[in-house]
Amino acid sequence: MKSDIIAPPHMAAILEGVNVRKQNLSGENGN
Repeated sequence: MKSDIIAPPHMAAILEGVNVRKQNLSGENGN
């Protein structure tokens, strides 16, 4: 899925940050 999305590096970083936040809210990250 990520390979299908073409975006500037900073946009990718923002998307990754959002995913990390979702994982933290879900308790999947364990932090």
